[in-house]
Amino acid sequence: MSTLETDVVHSLLADRRRRYLLWILHERDAVDVEELSSRIATREAEPTQPNTDDRRQRVEISLHHNHLPRLADHGVIEYDAERGTVSATSRLDELASTIERPVAVSDSQGSSPPL
Repeated sequence: MSTLETDVVHSLLADRRRRYLLWILHERDAVDVEELSSRIATREAEPTQPNTDDRRQRVEISLHHNHLPRLADHGVIEYDAERGTVSATSRLDELASTIERPVAVSDSQGSSPPL
């Protein structure tokens, strides 16, 4: 498998939601879409707003129709839409240094994932 081109890496990491999704997978290797969408919805919510089911569903739709297929097309994740599961592939390692660097900086300031 060839390495991802720089433009592809930048494109995949350009979206905040995809960066957080990849950060979660980098920590866990596999997760179901419902948990993933819930964690992302919570992360994106304003501190004074509760994480509603409506917000989680909007995130899940966005993941299903945009972010997960895009990452799967580049071999970064495996996405099983029927089972609702997402897992990291070895190609995620190519993005890991880009993901870890902001996390390391954020960790020194309060353990916050990259955004």
